[in-house]
This record gives sequence, C-alpha cells and structure tokens, in this order.
Amino acid sequence: LPTELLKHIMSYLEDEDIYRCSGTCRLWYHVANWELKTRNSIPVYRWPEKLPSNYNSLTAVGLKSICEVVNNCEGIEQIRLESDGTKILPETVLTLLLKKNVDCLKKLDFLCWEIEELHIALILTYTYGLLLNIKLHKFEDITKNSLLLLIDNRELLNGFLIECIEFDEAIICYPDTRTCEEILLPDIKSMKIFCPGVNSFKMDSVVNLTNLTIKQASKLTGRTLKELSDLKSLKHFHIEDLNLVEILSTQLANILKSGFKQLYSLGMINCKQVDDSVIESISLKNNLRQLNIDLRQVQHPNICLNSLSFLNQLINLKLLLIYNDIQLKKAVNKRNWPKLKTISVLYYYPCADLPLSE
Repeated sequence: LPTELLKHIMSYLEDEDIYRCSGTCRLWYHVANWELKTRNSIPVYRWPEKLPSNYNSLTAVGLKSICEVVNNCEGIEQIRLESDGTKILPETVLTLLLKKNVDCLKKLDFLCWEIEELHIALILTYTYGLLLNIKLHKFEDITKNSLLLLIDNRELLNGFLIECIEFDEAIICYPDTRTCEEILLPDIKSMKIFCPGVNSFKMDSVVNLTNLTIKQASKLTGRTLKELSDLKSLKHFHIEDLNLVEILSTQLANILKSGFKQLYSLGMINCKQVDDSVIESISLKNNLRQLNIDLRQVQHPNICLNSLSFLNQLINLKLLLIYNDIQLKKAVNKRNWPKLKTISVLYYYPCADLPLSE
C-alpha cells in the first residue's frame, strides 16, 4: 500500500488495532508509530527496530522487545508488555524491569500473558501506588492464588483492571479511600468493581454492559446511579455499601422507579438509603427473577415483605433480616411468591454484627 493511503487507513483505527497491525512489516511499523505520535498515544516498539528516543511511555511487543527495553531503558513511567505468542513472561525479566524503574513507574499493562503468583508478588514488592492493567484471553490465564493475592493487597496499588477477552468480563478496583476519582468504564459485558476511592463513572462508550456488581460504593453519587439506571443493556445489578449522606432515600426510590427498566436480578446490601419507599419502588419491577435485599435498615419490615410479594416472577430470593422478630420470621413464606424456587434468609443479632444463617 502507498504510505499516504496506509496513514489514512490507520487514522480510523483504535490504538489497540494499531499496536496489533504494527507487526505486519517495517512500513506498517513506522506508519503505526507516526499515527500514535500524532495522537499523543504510547509508541510501540518491536525488536529489532531502533528504540524510540522518548521511552517514558512505551508499548513493547514480544519477549525480545521487552528484554531490549529492560536492558537499555531507565526512567520508564508507563509501559505495556504485550505478548506475541510467548505465554509466560520470565520472572527475571519482570524483576529487572521493576528494579530499574522502581521510583518512576506509575502504570504497568500486561496484555495476553499468563499471570502467576510470583508475578503479582514481584509487582507488590517493588512498586507502590501503581496502576495495573491485565488483559487475559481467559480467566484461567491468571491463577486463583494470584488473583487472591492481588485483591487482598489492593491497598498497595493505585488501582487495577483485569479484563478477560474470551468472556468479555472485567474486575476493576480503585482502593484508595482518600481519592474521589472519576473512572472510565470499558465497554465490557460483565464487570465487578471495588470502588471506595471512586465517586463517578464515565460511561460514554458503554453499550454492551449487562452484568454489573459494585462493592464498597461508599462515595458513589446519586448522579452516577441515575446514569447507570439509564443503561438499556443492564440486566443484572448488585451494589454494596452505598452510604453517601447526600443520596436521600427518596432519590434512590425515584431512580429505581424510573430507571433500571430491564433488570432480571437486583442486589442491594448494606445500603443505608434502603427504606420502605425504596422497597416499594423495587416491588414495581415485574421482570425481576432474582432479588438479594438487605432489610435491616427499614422501619416496617413486615410491610416491606408484603410489598415484595407483588414480584410474582421471582424465582430466587435472598433476605437479610434482624433476628429479633418472630412474626417477621413467620412472614417469610415461600407461598407469597408463586414461582419461587429458592429462598435464603440471613439473620443478624441487633446487638452485634454476628450473622446466623437459616
């Protein structure tokens, strides 16, 4: 292809596609870097080409390219390590990269590598406040122990995103409670978000999201909830720890009444705004098949249970109740929901946060 025509074609591609096609030949490689430079995006490096003169931010594709960067570059602030077929990045290479850039590395991306526990341990050992992005072909490419180690030590990171290409799923975490960030949500089918340091989401490109779980949502604003409720694709929504004082119960009730039109399942746990009016709004959602609801904050749990009995399509029900009301226990009756297959109740003692399952 003529160079000008190739430049014109690449101008329509996303950055990810440009990185991918940069390995076609030398011409494509240089045109790709020209286009990335025009966009102020991260340049790409493929061995045996010459290293870019400015390598503060860099995408290195393939093990040989990564080794070349590790041996010749210092002061890297942001780097993407992309596999070209090699499954596992050697721990010695990662260790040297982290050691040489320990004081300056702010963002590290792994693309299509298999992630082992030692990789995560090295990152947690040699960095602090790092933004870590991991893109996998499938979730089996990261070991269970690696994932648990990352989640258990999330406070050592500025944030992390783990994305699975095959199943279009992601786990996102921004753990720093001192921040109030707005984060860009990727257009992914299913997401689980830990967000004590986040108050809003940027959702301009989100059109395929069907399953969303938000945990530690202590700073999430009412405006963000309203925007989430307007997503036409969302069918499964679960939220925990919603307790921002600026969100009133009436506001949450109105959001539930006017939005979340396509929900099949809803979960609300430890949300201080859940009261009788919120339960009444939930009871109007005739499409609900699954409900996981915390009733410990409501003033009239019997009335709330009566309202929920109008959900005649409900198949699975989980309740959290205070273990001090015999009449309330009797009111939880499977016969109230004609299609119900399973019901699970978790009781809490009112004097202590000690669960007692039933």
